[in-house]
Amino acid sequence: MQSKILIAIVTLIFIGFKVQGQGKNYEVKGIIIDAENNQPLEYATVALLRADSSMIAGGITDPKGFFTLRTEPEPKELILNVQFISYNPIYKNIQIVQGAKFTDVGNITMSLNSNQLEEVIVTGEQDNLQLALDKRIFNVGKNITNAGRNAADILNNIPSVVVDIEGNVSLRGNENVSILIDGKPSGLVGLNNPAALRMLQGNMIERIEVITNPSARYDAQGTAGIINIILKKDSQRGFNGSVDLSTGHPDNHRAALNLNFRREKINYFINYGVGYENAPGSAIYRQKFFKEDTTYFTDTDRLFKRGGVSQNARAGVDYYFNEKTTLTGSFFVRDSNEKNKTTVNYRDYDGSRNFIQNTYREDNEREPGSNQEYSLNYKKKFDNEEQSLNFYSQYQRNEETELNDISQTLNTETLDQRVDNGESERNFLIQADYIHPIRTEGKLEVGFKSNFRKVTNNYLVEELQEEDWNSLENFSNDFLYDETIHALYFIVSNKLDKVSYQLGLRSELSDISTNLLTTGETHDKNYIGFFPTSHFTYQLDEITSLQASYSRRLQRPYFRALNPFSSFSDVRNFRVGNPDLNPEYTNSFEVGYLKNWKTSSFFAGVYYNNTTGVMSRIYTVDNNGITTAKYQNLATRNSYGLEFTANKDLFDWWKVNGSFNFYRSITDGQSGDEKLHADNYTWTSRATSKMTIIQNIDFQANFSYYAPTNSTQGTRKSIYSLDLGVSKDIFNTKGTLIASVQDVFNTNKYRYTNFGETFYSDNVYQRRRTQLQLSLNYRINQKKQKSKDKEKGSRDMGDGGF
Repeated sequence: MQSKILIAIVTLIFIGFKVQGQGKNYEVKGIIIDAENNQPLEYATVALLRADSSMIAGGITDPKGFFTLRTEPEPKELILNVQFISYNPIYKNIQIVQGAKFTDVGNITMSLNSNQLEEVIVTGEQDNLQLALDKRIFNVGKNITNAGRNAADILNNIPSVVVDIEGNVSLRGNENVSILIDGKPSGLVGLNNPAALRMLQGNMIERIEVITNPSARYDAQGTAGIINIILKKDSQRGFNGSVDLSTGHPDNHRAALNLNFRREKINYFINYGVGYENAPGSAIYRQKFFKEDTTYFTDTDRLFKRGGVSQNARAGVDYYFNEKTTLTGSFFVRDSNEKNKTTVNYRDYDGSRNFIQNTYREDNEREPGSNQEYSLNYKKKFDNEEQSLNFYSQYQRNEETELNDISQTLNTETLDQRVDNGESERNFLIQADYIHPIRTEGKLEVGFKSNFRKVTNNYLVEELQEEDWNSLENFSNDFLYDETIHALYFIVSNKLDKVSYQLGLRSELSDISTNLLTTGETHDKNYIGFFPTSHFTYQLDEITSLQASYSRRLQRPYFRALNPFSSFSDVRNFRVGNPDLNPEYTNSFEVGYLKNWKTSSFFAGVYYNNTTGVMSRIYTVDNNGITTAKYQNLATRNSYGLEFTANKDLFDWWKVNGSFNFYRSITDGQSGDEKLHADNYTWTSRATSKMTIIQNIDFQANFSYYAPTNSTQGTRKSIYSLDLGVSKDIFNTKGTLIASVQDVFNTNKYRYTNFGETFYSDNVYQRRRTQLQLSLNYRINQKKQKSKDKEKGSRDMGDGGF
């Protein structure tokens, strides 16, 4: 079905390319040439017009710049119109000769539009990092070490963002971050954010925005803030796009196609990506258990491979009623089929380190999944450009299944088990936003949003007993999660001399219920929250500003954190949810200083977060050495941080940027009789250096370091890694070839400990080893922009987003 939809969209796009008037017997033909380099212009738009500007025939040029238009012979003068992005349009009179079969206009040269060219030169090439006072913008496509990576890999290369050993995303040390696609919740992140981010092709991503203190315009969900992934889309007139191919070792092969066609009032866009990977990883656990009368040890070694085939397709149409009114319809589909293999070897020893027994467990998993998303967006601007109305609706349908065949051998006895874990999600949202100008620079924003979400999780574990498969009741269950959220917000903003301000209030009504169908156990959570926000900017001078902001946010428990049944991938280590979990609430304060010179910028900020009802996994060990991690609401967490980000163009050929984030987090709580306390000092840093070695060859190095950190029941040692990449423009600058190495020294390993009153565990986990990658980007009807003038600077600082 998805393939048919994709074929239909591609066919729809190419209908727009089809030469009108086929079957007519008079031809007008010629060749379109670039006046500067005498090269043919591919995909230039060519049209034959009457005197009243009505079109008779139209088409585009081929790779050699050649075109042919067909029409009925008319003994009068017509007009040939040629258009191409960033070039001056051509209008040429054509005299149709009666009795002739064709007119050959020969070579037609087109020159670059000086006004458009000047604008490109002043703006320059977008830097990897752009700073605005309310967010940081990372143009990930400019980072050559990102070539061939998926969304999870790219996020792990963003300052203050960490993707942990399981693919969970955290911002400034806080995992409660909300991930959006193009500013909205999306099926692209699906039921399982870590798995979905691995499958999202990095070639489809234009930029990533990190918003640590969002305004009332955004959902209150996510105490750490928001990460907004912006996908590639263009609306330039004519036909343009890009093709990306990538191959790597260990197996990581990807291809992506991005196309855009704008014609009169209609703009078509399509993105398609397909990938295959087989990423090997490993884990080592050295555990010590304490009983009242004895001590014993377990050494566990895990080897795993995760991967398979996945493909994404996103397509849509913009219809421009006029310059101020647009209707956009789009859809997204994803199909994936992961095949994962995990082997676990347990070796048990007594207190004197004498060997007792060995258990070997092999888990072969198939994980098919699909996501579908349909959206409709209506935008209207009024005579005053600051006044706008926006309606948006979206429907998601996500399916994911994990099928596990498990074989376990204890000494000489073999046990066979299988797991069928099916998850299904339906999500519908509708929202409206209106902005009304107030006097000269003020604005009033109001809006509402309603979101309806249902998730079902059917979990079946069976064991082969003699010749029959029997269900294990302690693990098998059907779980239903139902969530309805209604929100209203308003924002007022203005500018008084050098001070800009934005004040907002958002209210959200949450109605959440869980139903464990197997046992009939139900839990209902209903609560209303008010979430004020404020942002202030003081402009010290043209290049220096101060900013202060505040927001109140919450983190609702995810449906898996509420499911009281456990996963079954590891018989010695279980994770269970807690249906009694309540949301976390955070008050967040920030102050920032920004200075922007012609060729550099500097940002320094301090922040403080106070969180109540902190959700955390609490580890317990029973008398059989079985470890269970269960979510609980702890008491409070106070976090303090200091952050620096800087860019500098050392020379025209050498750009550097770096970031440093230091924070202290104090967590206090209690689990039963055990008091839980963690006072964590840690810091992260990143540095990037990009150099143009010779013409059309760039070299880039990225270094990341994560200092040791503490939690209530454990510690993590430092992590560091180095990525290198080199790129070269080819095919007359239409293409770029990139070679990269991620984690050059194979040091990106998580070394951590867990401990409690009855256990101690020393662990090492490596999700992926050193990756070699070779990628090719080919641009269709696009120019690679280069910086030539820094007169106005190259960072888009804005005015704080007001």
